[in-house]
Amino acid sequence: MSFRPAARPSDHADHEERGFTLIELILGVAILAVAATFIFGSLTATTDAIERVREDSTREQMVRSCLSLLAQDLMLSRNSATQPWIGQNLIGEGGYPADTLAFVTGNQQSQQRDRPEADAARVVYAKVGRKLVRFVRPNIYTLSEEGVRQTDVADQVAGFNIRYYDSQARVWIEQWDGRSRKTLPQGFMIELILQREDEPPRTFTSWLTLPS
Repeated sequence: MSFRPAARPSDHADHEERGFTLIELILGVAILAVAATFIFGSLTATTDAIERVREDSTREQMVRSCLSLLAQDLMLSRNSATQPWIGQNLIGEGGYPADTLAFVTGNQQSQQRDRPEADAARVVYAKVGRKLVRFVRPNIYTLSEEGVRQTDVADQVAGFNIRYYDSQARVWIEQWDGRSRKTLPQGFMIELILQREDEPPRTFTSWLTLPS
């Protein structure tokens, strides 16, 4: 019969008090760093995706509002001998279209119904820098700039293009001059080209038909 020698108390104490080695600590820190990198990257990607969706939603809402306002103005438009209906085909920065559109439209915001000029307003749409701007002159019988209201209806605008349907010739044309035409266009193709930094342009198109 043999007996194993009893372990010395010092052996148990050395085993229980032994901590992590330097290599184990380095490996642990490295694993935590890699895990933190993946977690941070995932959170960043998720945040960026949410922000992009929010920006896209805001941009599409802006486009809808802009095109709706333009359509409302066009539906109430008329050709005036003193303030003719003018649609110019222009090219702007970067070769993008930068059309301008000027016409007389119903002035629904005026409260001065006892005055003839209160029933109409001169409206101009033009690309100014990176914005599409709507200018309104409430009194069509004056050429003064006093009282002209300016509203930015869209930003990040790279191009603004309008085509007009001539119902008599049955063709689409690039510009319209009310000084030589007695009728208004029957249809419109409106293109709003938006472009954010470091992104390709995106074109929003709307079609509008005026009642004959």
